[in-house]
Amino acid sequence: MKDSRDICLIGVDGGGTSCRVALLYGQRRCEVTLGRANATTDRLAAIATVQSGIDQVIKETGINAETLANSYAHVALAGVLLDEDAQEVAAGLRLARVTVSDDRVSTVAGALGAHTGAVAGIGTGSFLARQSGGKIQFIGGWGLALGDEASGAWLGKGLLTATLHSVDGLGQSSEMTAECLRRFGNAAKIVAFASTAAPGDIAELAPCVVAAAKNGDVVGEMLMQRGADYIVNGVKQLGWAPGETVCLTGGVAAAYTPWLPKDLVASIGSARGSALDGALQLAASAADKAIAQEHSA
Repeated sequence: MKDSRDICLIGVDGGGTSCRVALLYGQRRCEVTLGRANATTDRLAAIATVQSGIDQVIKETGINAETLANSYAHVALAGVLLDEDAQEVAAGLRLARVTVSDDRVSTVAGALGAHTGAVAGIGTGSFLARQSGGKIQFIGGWGLALGDEASGAWLGKGLLTATLHSVDGLGQSSEMTAECLRRFGNAAKIVAFASTAAPGDIAELAPCVVAAAKNGDVVGEMLMQRGADYIVNGVKQLGWAPGETVCLTGGVAAAYTPWLPKDLVASIGSARGSALDGALQLAASAADKAIAQEHSA
């Protein structure tokens, strides 16, 4: 019986920092990385970025039109919160068979496969998840304006807020907040930056917070502890218990390890694959389901 291993699969993992696209056909896998692709921040730009990446992997692999027409794709994008969002993204792509989800789903699929465990996806944005009995529960993923706690953008926003509070005399100042003020020049320029900056721009400040906290900066330590507390409280709310695997994924997640409790640190396990691997798995699942339906008809 024919299965997904016989056809072309396309996976996309798009977020506030970058967009990765992979094409898998037989034993050949081709990947490209492009700029940001967030369906909330700029949907049309995200669709254009995804299509550009798909065009590139198709060109590099040289697959023909017939193979492409029979391909299956899964596009996982940050900011896809509603069915209408997914439908709009799918309609904007030149693909015959494509499923669309937010990037949380592909991250969990890549990290855990079909196994039980929790995931803390902490990159430019953030979410928490737990998979058990074939079902996934989520916390977060709502975007920087109303959430994304512990994320890189959240840390950057926290740094900017703490700096303004120090200027107003409402919060503690530190070398980190003083350096932030020197970097921008004055409080008004901080406000001007924040008013137009995308989450990815604000997330570029996160390494400053992480480095300052490691060096004992009191404000940096406070922000890192708040982020760590969010992760711990969130996975416990989802039903996680010590001993069950927790995968820390995303560019910021591992930085929280010194601020996490020992029982959670002892439960940290390596992700089985990336969010891009997860997108390819979801494309393969869609293909297998369609093929099974064809044979049962």
